[in-house]
Amino acid sequence: MSDIEVQGINELKRMLRDVLPKKAKRAIHRGTQAGCTLILGTARRLIPEVPRKDRYGLETIGQLRAAVTVRRIGANRKGWSGNRVVIQGEGLDYKGDLFYGAFVEYGTQYMNKREYLKKASDMRQESAINIARTIIRNELTR
Repeated sequence: MSDIEVQGINELKRMLRDVLPKKAKRAIHRGTQAGCTLILGTARRLIPEVPRKDRYGLETIGQLRAAVTVRRIGANRKGWSGNRVVIQGEGLDYKGDLFYGAFVEYGTQYMNKREYLKKASDMRQESAINIARTIIRNELTR
């Protein structure tokens, strides 16, 4: 995906260290969830509706669009957690019924990449950061 750099992150880190860790985690979760939800809506609109047959031979439309969701991620080595926009199913391995989500995003030798997640992230990055920052700040100053 794309890397996002947040301005003022050092001030935010200092503020987070000063409050209770549980309150900080909840603030980060709520803020990043709101930012990811904004990106999620845009990503769903950008996903092409292509008819395909599922494993039972039934034609379906919009399964990939419905499978894009916001998922909470646990703390990393530094103790930070948050949320991310993912294809629901078997994680980043793109297994199961929706394995083709990676083909649509990244392309194959037979089809061009569509980059619906990258485009959504690029389009809404600024707004998502502002929403997340506002919610985190409001949660921490309560």
